[in-house]
Amino acid sequence: MKILNSLFLVLFLLQSCTNRIQDERIIGIWQLAPYMGAGWTDSFTFFENGKLIFRINQTICDKREIGYEAEYEFKNDTLYIKKLYDIIIEGGELVDAKGSCSSEKEIVGGEIIKKETEHILIKYYLSTIKIDDNFKKLSININGNVYYKHKDNPLDY
Repeated sequence: MKILNSLFLVLFLLQSCTNRIQDERIIGIWQLAPYMGAGWTDSFTFFENGKLIFRINQTICDKREIGYEAEYEFKNDTLYIKKLYDIIIEGGELVDAKGSCSSEKEIVGGEIIKKETEHILIKYYLSTIKIDDNFKKLSININGNVYYKHKDNPLDY
């Protein structure tokens, strides 16, 4: 009976470990570019409590869907994301773009809101976190794209 109890305990501990953050360095803001331009490019923000925010490139100024909020967990080399909210711009008007927009138009006067969405499960493949030799920054490959760590604090976006 002791062997059986020990086996159940080991299985439980192994299962709970696979859902935890496997590398604490993931917490923070990761961007698709190794440097900061006129604004953030596509970025993932990982929080310690399992919350994730994905934001699209800030220089694409004519999009109403600008990101999503989700829950995340890791299993082995896979990141599982459960989308909870779309982050959108509601209202405003589309005008000729000025400043650092890469799009011809931009939305002016809109309000950024979170809109509950169908809970879609997204699966991304990950590499291990490592120091990029060229840029001397932490990097991670998420589904074939290299993201670079820019901020340790996820609230610094």
